[in-house]
Amino acid sequence: MISNFKGTLFVGQPVYMSLYNTGAGYICNLSEGCNQGDCESIYGIVGTGGGEVKIVFRNGKISECPESLLRSGVQYGVVEGEPASANELISLLENAEKVKAEKEDEERQEREAFALAVKNIGDKYPHLKQLKDKKAGRSELAHVAENIRKELKPLGKFSVRIRNSSVHVDWEDGANKSTVSEVTDKYRAGSFNGMEDIYEYTSSPFTEVFGSANYIFLDRAYSDKAVQAVCDKISERFNYSPNVEDYRKGLLDEMYKTEFYNELRDYHQVPNTAPKQASKKEKSLTAEVSDDSQSYELTLSEEEHTRTQKKLFVVRLDSRVERDVFNALCKRANDFSGYWSKFKDGFIFDSLEASDSFMN
Repeated sequence: MISNFKGTLFVGQPVYMSLYNTGAGYICNLSEGCNQGDCESIYGIVGTGGGEVKIVFRNGKISECPESLLRSGVQYGVVEGEPASANELISLLENAEKVKAEKEDEERQEREAFALAVKNIGDKYPHLKQLKDKKAGRSELAHVAENIRKELKPLGKFSVRIRNSSVHVDWEDGANKSTVSEVTDKYRAGSFNGMEDIYEYTSSPFTEVFGSANYIFLDRAYSDKAVQAVCDKISERFNYSPNVEDYRKGLLDEMYKTEFYNELRDYHQVPNTAPKQASKKEKSLTAEVSDDSQSYELTLSEEEHTRTQKKLFVVRLDSRVERDVFNALCKRANDFSGYWSKFKDGFIFDSLEASDSFMN
């Protein structure tokens, strides 16, 4: 590559571009402002003056660059070699048009495939809320956190919270990080590029439909029970018997520390997610409303409070009822120290006896 090229530029002249592995090419057009001798370089950093040079490359790319940049021989440069004939330039330009058309067709197919995936992905995750159903005024981050809670619920107890512009997932024991990451990673909007100090966004059909978060942090804590289980495994495999206190104080033997943390990282406590058999009472009850009667079915299930894990007895209606009937049921629930819960979509009672009395 010739640096500080002072000669005359002409169509067919061989050039080279070092950026993006572009490689060899030829000048295929020069603007009227070229070869006027007014190109200047300021401290070898900034080039001024000159016209525009159009270059066609052997790989099918076409580029336009300032004459001053081409003459500097840094990113572009004139090289020694046989000039391209008129027929060669025509062939290269035809190839460039073909490459451009193929690229546009490929991009069109990708857009169509993406749009189809966006259209169909809702059927794959019917249990999740889509962005289009997000409540007015609610942030996308809060929407994402709600969906993550739903997906993680079968894996055990998790705390999913929003802090600033990120989602934080905290839990103890339970599933290992790789299992949780399988759930949370698909909500990531992209990743941080530390080399260029920028955040790079990558859209996917999933994030288009269900939302995304720039940052999702996972923090898993370990109970003494989990640590002891790993200590027992290490003791079985090696002539070393660590204990919980060693781990908490950072006093693990350096020789076995890596093995210990690998075991702890992979420790997976399977949650007891077997659904409790619902105590179901089916009974056609009739309530008199304005000389008419309405039949409905009540179903009783034993559940837990989401925060305190206190046992609850929830009685649900199988269908919507008239307002007068609903008000009468609320009054009856109150007689047995119960109440209606929008969150549970049912009547809540603290004891089985109270819920039974309500249903009978």
